[in-house]
Amino acid sequence: MVSILKLYSYVVRWDTGFAPNPYYGYCTLACCKPAIRLRAEEGDFIVGSGSKHHGAQTKIVFGMHVDIKMTFTEYFIDTRFQQKKPGKKGTTLLGDNIYFLDEEGKYRQLENQHHHERQLKYDLKGKHVLVAEPNRFWYFGRNAPQIPGELIEIIKKGPSYKCRFSPTLVSDFLSWIQSKDTGIHGIPFDLSENIARTQNSLLRA
Repeated sequence: MVSILKLYSYVVRWDTGFAPNPYYGYCTLACCKPAIRLRAEEGDFIVGSGSKHHGAQTKIVFGMHVDIKMTFTEYFIDTRFQQKKPGKKGTTLLGDNIYFLDEEGKYRQLENQHHHERQLKYDLKGKHVLVAEPNRFWYFGRNAPQIPGELIEIIKKGPSYKCRFSPTLVSDFLSWIQSKDTGIHGIPFDLSENIARTQNSLLRA
């Protein structure tokens, strides 16, 4: 079992494949949850539970090791994440690599289907993009597993996040999730079947 520094838990209110974005080999958190993106460090772990309107309050939507913490500019130019830009083949709907500096040194936003100009300031409060390397994340989506009763305290209720847990609880939770295969195990709760099929076919192309 891989040890971690700190575990952050929050509710994935809208699960569209955008935030978190588990596609193209890496799981990234580049938008939403600015407080976590600001505070989490390399070596931490992030877990997102399901929302009430999905009937998944006690289920785990995803978990990821924070292997890389980078700026928006670093993320935008890194060759590993070019497929996560909207407008590139296969990423028009799900790409989260949307923020870049213009010639005046101001952040701008690529056209995308999820966050628009009104969310720019909110997203940028996080200052960083969090990245899990391949085979270092679990994304379940609609196939979110029920968390065992003895681990239920990991679940965050309501907005914001929590990160104060006993070492024993964190260790037991990591043992549980790491007993499962890494990678993508389901489509997002809020993504249509048609879009999901298109996305999956492009991932295989």
